[in-house]
Amino acid sequence: MLTPLFSALALTMLAAHLVAFAVGLTWRNAGVMLRLNLAVAGSLLAYLALHPRWLAPLDQTTLALAVFEALVATTAVAALRGATFTTAASWAVFSFHTAATLAVTAFSLAFRMTKLI
Repeated sequence: MLTPLFSALALTMLAAHLVAFAVGLTWRNAGVMLRLNLAVAGSLLAYLALHPRWLAPLDQTTLALAVFEALVATTAVAALRGATFTTAASWAVFSFHTAATLAVTAFSLAFRMTKLI
């Protein structure tokens, strides 16, 4: 295990994604998924805003992540306001977030790191 706290957070996020997916399919309502997309994007953007060390020198990978999550947040807000095309785009982003969360969870449970090199 990477760390117990990191593994617990990864498992919690995976469970939240699976519950949102089940609710979305069962009730034919995308509201839970849209709110989870907005929460994940908002959390990542808040973290990047509070830790701006990636700005100097500019880390292009982190910048791409920030732009992607800003688009995710914008799309989720538009879908919550009733735009139909953005709901389909939000489902696509939701599947990407779920796949990334699954990969992080597998990584946190499969590898044991005691220190960084």
